[in-house]
Amino acid sequence: MEVFLAAMVGLIGAVAVAALGLAVVTMRRLRLLLEQIGPLGPVDDLPASGTPVPEFLVEASDGGPVSNADLAGDDTLMLFVDGGCPTCFDAVAAVRALPLDGVPRPIAVVIGEPAEVAGLVSELEPMARVVLEPAHNGLPFRFGVRGFPAALVVGDGVVRTASHFLDQIELGVRA
Repeated sequence: MEVFLAAMVGLIGAVAVAALGLAVVTMRRLRLLLEQIGPLGPVDDLPASGTPVPEFLVEASDGGPVSNADLAGDDTLMLFVDGGCPTCFDAVAAVRALPLDGVPRPIAVVIGEPAEVAGLVSELEPMARVVLEPAHNGLPFRFGVRGFPAALVVGDGVVRTASHFLDQIELGVRA
């Protein structure tokens, strides 16, 4: 029995030493890889303030045109939501709470197939001009939006502010 216990203690010790060695080797390799790719900065998934609005012409869900000319004047809220994004539904509720009196009607870009985003579209249509995009390579790509939900305030043909959080967006306030 003592021999068995001694063998088990020895085996456990050997496994622990091997695991420690593997952890040291893994950490060294990770450090080398991080040195090769450089420092990791913030994810650039929204356009910067001052970014010019790209030229575009799309059809809204009501059949009317939406273009960059609609963004050449007063500050307009643009909301980008994805039908597969759970927090995007919260963003739609936050738009309802915004004081939108005296500002142009928001433009909501909804990404997804019509059947899967019908709920988002029906919530947005009473308060915004809705543009349906089947994929991320349309308007979101052209505007530089890579993360969702995204809210942009666009005026005079440039992005004034951009955020993933609607409580950080102020309409009518110049950046």
